[in-house]
Amino acid sequence: MGKARRKDVKEAEARLKRKEEQKKRKLISREVNLERASAKREQNRQILVVTEGTHTEISYLEHFQIPGVTVTPVGLGMSTMKLVNEVERIKQYQRTAFGKIFDEVWVAFDHDDFPDFMLAIDAARAKGYKIACSNQAFEYWLLLHFKDHQGQAMNRSVYCRELNDLMGKIRTGVGYDGDSKIITDDIFELLLSINPNTGRRRITEAYNRAKAIADYKTNNGTPWEESVTYVYELIKSLFPDIK
Repeated sequence: MGKARRKDVKEAEARLKRKEEQKKRKLISREVNLERASAKREQNRQILVVTEGTHTEISYLEHFQIPGVTVTPVGLGMSTMKLVNEVERIKQYQRTAFGKIFDEVWVAFDHDDFPDFMLAIDAARAKGYKIACSNQAFEYWLLLHFKDHQGQAMNRSVYCRELNDLMGKIRTGVGYDGDSKIITDDIFELLLSINPNTGRRRITEAYNRAKAIADYKTNNGTPWEESVTYVYELIKSLFPDIK
């Protein structure tokens, strides 16, 4: 073989070697990036909460600023099966528009008098969604921050008056507007405040009250009997150490 031929062979071998090294570096880089992306997702849990209400639940959830957790609340203004059937579309939109891939998906709607309430609960669970629903309404969860209610029947029409009576005794001027249905900064601050009589945060007391009611009703075979709320399970997901 002539010198020129041997030179061409060596150059070809060198090019092939460089290509193999480049391919290896790209593979290593891709693996590192995937590990970083995975680690980032573990550090920042993405939670989607699709709610019936477009005001109360949304303004409540938007107040939470939790390190390592991003909560995306979406209010649809629809309930039960209509809401459950829309969740997949919401997930896809959030992924396409904002690149969000959710670690948990929750639904939150009220019982009211909807005949398909239990059908919607079962359908949501079958799709892998978590449940933060209430009977009769979400405001019952708020009420439990200030009242040691035992889960007896309570019509939603009295929630607003009860809330305002209880909050007004704690801080003058703080009230829940049943028309706007917005959780203001003052209300949210009160929900997270410490009960001076117990030394415990009111959200912790609400969690324990709601859990005790749900456990009691579940043990009696009537998990959705009025009054009950499973919003506490969503709070447990946001704050795993709460008890």
